[in-house]
Amino acid sequence: MVSLEVGVLKRSLRWCVVVLSCLFVIGLGALAEACTITVQPGESIQAAIDAASDGAVVCLAGGRWEENLTISKSLTLRGEGANQSEITPKVHGPVVTVTSSREYGVQVFIEDLRVSGAWGWGLGILIDESAQVTINRITVSSNAYAGIWVEESAWALINASTISENGRGIMHQSLGEVGIINCTVSNNQLGIAVRYSAQAAVTKSNISRNDYGIVLYHSPHVSITDCTVSRNGESMLIGGWAEAHVVNTTVSENECGIVLHHSAQLTLEESSIQRNRGYGIALFAAPCFDNEGRFTGRVAGRSNRISAPSESDVIVGGTVCPSELGFLMTAQGGELDWQEEE
Repeated sequence: MVSLEVGVLKRSLRWCVVVLSCLFVIGLGALAEACTITVQPGESIQAAIDAASDGAVVCLAGGRWEENLTISKSLTLRGEGANQSEITPKVHGPVVTVTSSREYGVQVFIEDLRVSGAWGWGLGILIDESAQVTINRITVSSNAYAGIWVEESAWALINASTISENGRGIMHQSLGEVGIINCTVSNNQLGIAVRYSAQAAVTKSNISRNDYGIVLYHSPHVSITDCTVSRNGESMLIGGWAEAHVVNTTVSENECGIVLHHSAQLTLEESSIQRNRGYGIALFAAPCFDNEGRFTGRVAGRSNRISAPSESDVIVGGTVCPSELGFLMTAQGGELDWQEEE
């Protein structure tokens, strides 16, 4: 074990500052613009979108629409509130698709409405190609396969929204970045999944009561800051070559706290890992679990509060496994790097 230097603690945050700065700029676009057109129940939202010019604000009155929308120009789609304006699918497929073949992407704002009811392999919102989408104050619920799906080179900022009762809450596998801020992600089969080379920043959000809270796989870079991850089946599974930086986050009342697979890298700071039924932090390898896997990643951190499960709740484990990870609970901190053993 070596001392945890400041540079080690900060290296996984460098990209996150860039991500949030860029997403903030994207999110400034449609703060209080007046409606260009208001669509009433019984009228076609898609027709209004098709007729709108770039930069238009397409507003929805209170009501419910059965449509599958495609947005391929820069505009704002704004309802009267998530409990007032709802879009459900007319046919199988995404309820809302935002797509762009432009080099720098269209910029779309989706605000104050509900997207729900996609069945089969359907999605609530699909964001692909080079689209840049800001989502504010919406509810995405009861979509069978996924609530929000981001792929290709798309960017998304998801703010102050509720993602609930979907197959997958938020699936991010694009070459772009996703920011998730002030959101509730609950009662999904899988809360947040980030994979391939995607980058994401999850901030001030509540991830709870999902079968799986957060899953990172392949080689994403993810920052989780000021969040609560609680009462999920499994809390955080970090595998492949994923890199995660978890700061000032509470992980409590899950089956296990944080489990690392394969060559994952974790930096954990000033977080509370409490009242989980299994290990607080563990490597998915012997002696922590009964399998033949080998961990070849890295763990660093400091100043965390990690408790073992009570005897009545325990399914397996203690505070940390292996015990060498005890430095995570010290002010000085440290680092263990199994990559050097390969």
